[in-house]
Amino acid sequence: MSPKTAQAASGQMQQLFNAGLAIYDGATNPHPQLAATLPRLGTDSWRVLPDGKMETTYTLRPNGTWHDGSPMTADDLVFTWQVYTEPGIGLSTKPQDQMDEVVALDPGTVLIRWKSLYPDAGELAFDFTPLPRSILEPSFQSYKQTQDAQAFLNQAYWTTAFVGAGPYRLIAWEPGAHMEAVAFEGYALGKPKIDRIVARIIGDENPVLTGILSDQLGFAMENTLRFEHGMTLKQDWAPSGRGVVEIRASNVITNVVQFRQDYLKEPGLMDKRVRQAMAWAVDRETVREGLYAGEGGIAVAAMSPDNRFYPEVERRVNRYTYDPRRADQLMAEAGYTKDREGYFANAMGERFRPDYQTLAGTTFERGQAIITDTWWKAGIQVQPSVMSAVQVRDNLARATFPGLGMLLIGAVVDDTFVSANIGTANNRWSGGNRGGWSNPEFDRLYGQFNTALDRAERANYAVQMMNLANDEMPGFPMFFDVKVLAYTTRLTGPDPSTPLWNMHEWQLS
Repeated sequence: MSPKTAQAASGQMQQLFNAGLAIYDGATNPHPQLAATLPRLGTDSWRVLPDGKMETTYTLRPNGTWHDGSPMTADDLVFTWQVYTEPGIGLSTKPQDQMDEVVALDPGTVLIRWKSLYPDAGELAFDFTPLPRSILEPSFQSYKQTQDAQAFLNQAYWTTAFVGAGPYRLIAWEPGAHMEAVAFEGYALGKPKIDRIVARIIGDENPVLTGILSDQLGFAMENTLRFEHGMTLKQDWAPSGRGVVEIRASNVITNVVQFRQDYLKEPGLMDKRVRQAMAWAVDRETVREGLYAGEGGIAVAAMSPDNRFYPEVERRVNRYTYDPRRADQLMAEAGYTKDREGYFANAMGERFRPDYQTLAGTTFERGQAIITDTWWKAGIQVQPSVMSAVQVRDNLARATFPGLGMLLIGAVVDDTFVSANIGTANNRWSGGNRGGWSNPEFDRLYGQFNTALDRAERANYAVQMMNLANDEMPGFPMFFDVKVLAYTTRLTGPDPSTPLWNMHEWQLS
């Protein structure tokens, strides 16, 4: 666990060793974890103030402890906020930047004062993972005197000496090989039923598959097996009753359009009708069949199925189905006709040939090949290219693609299309809006989405944002990346959508 991993919300391993005030189940419903109860809007535990600010009060579970036996108190939460918001250390992420102050009212009660309306204030999970003050405060105070952030971040606490409050307590870590952990008796949701686990670190999917098939591994976390491995298990291992295999859609692969005139090579992409025509011309069912043998679902919007608002978006969003005739109509309206070879060209005879860039990787490149074929058949002569691993790490290269550039959009309604997050030279091209699209109405809806406190109201804003994006087409949702979860039938309890959230209830026969 690096410092980033130890306080980040994204790492699956994090859920083994640490805990948040809340935890999400497979349906993204929040449950109290370290907190005894969660703040509820309209009560004294969640107050909206006349000036537009808020206060939430969390009461910790009684007798809570860290893995080393020291008590967990509200002072740990205050200390956590101080560390996360220290600019020189660089661990600050949302929602810490939305907090005005964190106050310990008593050892078991913490008050959080918010700068503005923040809809997830009542369900702080791994985005605000507590840190043990008793262990880290001496080194934090030393940092404040010396400003040596690396000394603070390089200490053993963040790796082999980690102390958390999750269901399992780390007892051994062989870097690059394995972690060993035992059930934590003081875990907030109850001592796990499985007494000991070994988490093996395997850098290649093939040994993971071999380990599963030979019964040397009992559980393969998502992202440790490729789709092909999942299908092997589904066809051979699962039918025999030896194991369970879950294959589900996750990140949505989206190709965003370049809207910066200095970098765009195909001006036809600036016409909304052209972008809509391209959307109608993608045979997504063929893409899904070619990539995943019909598994994974159809991408209908630039939103991941992992997002809590996706079911409402999927139900209500305006979507594109495969309709080459509609694509022909829109291209004609935009001034394009097919030449004698069947490809669209403008009135001067210049072919419409936008660059179509994808990230390196077997799945991405295969998906690009299938989509390129469907577009060419529709008369849209895209020019496929692959971004190298070096370019992927270069923010400038990621933001200055000449036509269509690939993005993976995950669980959060993120900043992909928000004007404030357009990458520029001034922010070192770090903005998540890599295509540079700007739309005041989308920005307004995004602002409303991020300040609405009612979940149904937020879902409505999410639908409106995705409908606007599907109309303007700043990016094409192409297909889903898939995740494979596999485990022996001797293990019962994993949740297919969020496997580790309830691992204290798992049982191994």
